[in-house]
Amino acid sequence: AGPPPPPGAGGPVRGAARVSGAASVPGAGRPGQGAPTTVQGSHRQPGMDDRTAIARGAAGRSPSAAGWDRDDVISNPGPGGGRAARPADSAKKLKRRKRRRMIATISGFTILALMVAAVGAGYALVQVPLPTIGARPQTTTFYYADGKTVMATHATENREDVSIKKVPVAVQHAVITAEDRTFYSNKGISVTGLGRAVTGLLTGQDKGGGSTITQQYIKNQFLTQQRSFARKAKEIPMAIKADRTFNKDQILELYLNTIFFGRHSYGIQLAAKAYYNKDVSQLTPEEGVVIASVIKDPTNFDPAVNLASAQSRWKYILSAMADAGWYPKEKLATAQYPKPVIPKKFDWQKGQNGILAFAVEKEVLQRLHERLGIPANDDAAAQKALNEGGYKVITTVDLGLQSKAVNAAAGPLKLPDIPKSDTDLDSSLVAVQPGTGKIVAYYGGKGDYGQNDMASKKNPHFPGSSMKPYVLATAIDDGISIKSRWDGTSPRAFADRPGNPLKNAGNIQCARCTLIEATAKSLNTTYYALTDRVGAGKARDTAAAAGITELGKKGASDGFKPIPIAEAHPDNRIGIGAYEIPVVDQAAGFATFADGGVYHAPYFVDKILGPNNTPVYDHKASAGKRAFSEDAAKDAGFAMQQVIVHTPSAQLANGRPAAGKTGTHDYNNTKFNSNVWMCGFTPQIAAAVWVGHRSGEGPIKFSSGVNIGSAYTAKLWKTFMDDALQGQDAKSLPAPVYHGSVDAGEFKDPVIPAPTDSFPSTQTSPVPSFLPTQGPGDGNPDPQPSQEPSPSVDPGQSPLPSFPPTIPSHSPRPRPGQGLVP
Repeated sequence: AGPPPPPGAGGPVRGAARVSGAASVPGAGRPGQGAPTTVQGSHRQPGMDDRTAIARGAAGRSPSAAGWDRDDVISNPGPGGGRAARPADSAKKLKRRKRRRMIATISGFTILALMVAAVGAGYALVQVPLPTIGARPQTTTFYYADGKTVMATHATENREDVSIKKVPVAVQHAVITAEDRTFYSNKGISVTGLGRAVTGLLTGQDKGGGSTITQQYIKNQFLTQQRSFARKAKEIPMAIKADRTFNKDQILELYLNTIFFGRHSYGIQLAAKAYYNKDVSQLTPEEGVVIASVIKDPTNFDPAVNLASAQSRWKYILSAMADAGWYPKEKLATAQYPKPVIPKKFDWQKGQNGILAFAVEKEVLQRLHERLGIPANDDAAAQKALNEGGYKVITTVDLGLQSKAVNAAAGPLKLPDIPKSDTDLDSSLVAVQPGTGKIVAYYGGKGDYGQNDMASKKNPHFPGSSMKPYVLATAIDDGISIKSRWDGTSPRAFADRPGNPLKNAGNIQCARCTLIEATAKSLNTTYYALTDRVGAGKARDTAAAAGITELGKKGASDGFKPIPIAEAHPDNRIGIGAYEIPVVDQAAGFATFADGGVYHAPYFVDKILGPNNTPVYDHKASAGKRAFSEDAAKDAGFAMQQVIVHTPSAQLANGRPAAGKTGTHDYNNTKFNSNVWMCGFTPQIAAAVWVGHRSGEGPIKFSSGVNIGSAYTAKLWKTFMDDALQGQDAKSLPAPVYHGSVDAGEFKDPVIPAPTDSFPSTQTSPVPSFLPTQGPGDGNPDPQPSQEPSPSVDPGQSPLPSFPPTIPSHSPRPRPGQGLVP
């Protein structure tokens, strides 16, 4: 490659490295050079080549044309053809294939001809607007459900335009390398990029970017982000005419002063201040590459969001600059990544409101992608539309309930009962409206905007026994009655864990327990056997249908990323909560039980209105999707009512009927928990509460050194539910129908349990002093044992707290929510 052009040169550089398309890896397209693999989507793994680097296949032709020679051989069989003629019965298929190929070819040429004609006509008629005539950006505002109270605002900061002469040449080259390596030689458009765009529009698939810097400037300043032929028909002649109207330095200056760099920064000057707190003229080449690398995806390539991906793209661009002669190759081995400053926060981005606003923003961006026709991988365009579109976003979050959720989940963590030294201890609470999926309250913990959302899908936690209701619903739909009897002795051996018997918490015994009792006592041995009976895969499918989207995490080498539940392959430990799930999913899952087994996807965005209140998006109510039968919902719900009956710290005010499930997970087989849960519902609202650590696993303790159990989360859940339901009528929960066979358990004879088969009576963990007790026996009412810290570690044991005695088996059948049924 020849030397870089000096600032102000404007024209192309002779001998400069040129690659077809938006960007390319040096060597790509030459046989034997190992062309990189395409990376789809905007989330890229460290070390992987950027998707825009691949413009052509290893043999020098586009991926879509990779099989043309194979078809040619098939259509010309015989000697030298490498393949015998197809049987007669395949002749029709071959003929249809040829016909389809001919139609596609004719259609492609026709569309290209029309576009060429449109470009020609457009070029004659179009006028390139002056740079100062762009539409004035308007602020987008997020509101709570009342449509009046502001949650967050998104707007473009005031730009600070700078002359191209102030931008270091190395920074200019970094941007050109990242976005358009043919910039100095093209005529405003990329022919190969245009071909990919047309193909993508014809097939409905994303064929990759191909816009030149000139096209990007025209699109961002004067056109919409919609992906369509109409936009391209305007964009292309404008870009061609702009290339003839302005010299290259003028176009680059306009581009650098208007492009979005993330961190609410438009223009290279504000980007320099946002990332390095300095004037653009003071940027080093390495810093310039960092800033240039975020243009493609300002969210995921921001090192404050994804440092590994940001560093990978930085290395890629720096290496490409060296290949072009724009960076010393001898410095590549020793070049150090210049880590930017921490992003500044607006007031609305701080604390729990920042976490909530960021969660809402992700859904708003998704809707804008859909409604504006923005390609899925073009997050920058969606972010620009959000920041400048002047949208009014009405959310589902109730301001009053949000305040109650924060008070219930966050307040106690600041009191003396929690050690100040454990700064990593955190909590989260999500509440969902059954029957709609509306997220009415969302507390994600002590983080802020874009960081440490402990309720999100990116941060799942071990659920412990709060996972058991999904196994129970599966069993009921398989014809197993909640009155069937099972072996709940402890320890108990299982064939799939030889030499490693499973124990119940406190080694509680229940030789012939019904599933109702096993749920209330949270017997691990019973639920492990039940999971084995119905199948771990089937239990997973029920959980997925009910709303669980992630199940477990990948290993350290994969960054501990959550595993989509459809890709998970759990064993029987899924029944005792040994695979992580998100808090927001648990809230949606328990809302599914509350709505009779019908799942409604949880959502934040109710409406999006454009300027002058023009409708952009309106959430449409749906009938939902059935996850399990209504009978399963009724019977499992009744079993979960008994959990509340025998968990005084979770009992709602004035005897309001409720159902729920506690859950704990131990820390490395010690007496301490690492995760504690309480999930439950009434007909009006479902909520999930979690307490644990933000980073990794660790013991959670009170200031006294005593283990934190689910009495704690039960109290938090009760505090929120009582406040949320205050003034609303108490509604009853459905009565059980006892679906299935009572003989489907491990015992077919109706043996009455011995009087000793009752809840244990040893109190092991106090209720926090800041929460009022409710009488004798209300210690740590979670019957869930310490669970396996990971699917590869054996379960440990921890003492079981005290409980009121069970209702004798010979007592009359109580009404729902009033006791156990034999």
